[in-house]
Amino acid sequence: TLEANPDVSVDASGTGIAGDALASAARVTDDWKLRLTGDAIVDYNSFTTDTLTYKSTELIKLFNTLLVKSVNDHWSLGAEAGYYSSSFSNINTQFQAAVGAEYDVFPYNQSVNRLFTFRYRLQPLYTFYGDTTIYNKTQEFLLNHILDATYTRVERWGNLVLDFTAKQYVNHPDQFRLDVVGAIDVRIAQGLFLNLLGNYSYI
Repeated sequence: TLEANPDVSVDASGTGIAGDALASAARVTDDWKLRLTGDAIVDYNSFTTDTLTYKSTELIKLFNTLLVKSVNDHWSLGAEAGYYSSSFSNINTQFQAAVGAEYDVFPYNQSVNRLFTFRYRLQPLYTFYGDTTIYNKTQEFLLNHILDATYTRVERWGNLVLDFTAKQYVNHPDQFRLDVVGAIDVRIAQGLFLNLLGNYSYI
């Protein structure tokens, strides 16, 4: 899959250029799943007033590869590795890896219509920062662990997705976040859906 979304705006006071480009490839068999993803996001703004000239450029780059092995109808084991860079988040370079396990309450052969998974991952991160952080760091090793629970259901009336994610740094246990996302698509008529989305984060 290749995708590009450019957005350009120009007026008398300034210029805005934004967009992202995405490339992904995947192969799925009964026993293995392999996925490669690359993404680049840019956001440039420039404007001038009588007293001020302002310019900003934000650039985000990421690459991720995921390999998953099915153990049986309910369990799978996986590993992933990735690269991330974000001028917005003060990250020059970040290398990350993860190993984890997933359990699906329903057999995997039913995943097209219903899915209820629990997934745990242990994720080492090594980060090089652009500027010194508020903790006086220019580079840092962090050990992240992540617990996900996802429920998905596809019916004739529509679709339902509920997702819960908990993340915490093992070496900084006071730093964590919880995210809950819910989405429902209700079929009103053929080709017409009502979309509802809600999310909550505690950081």
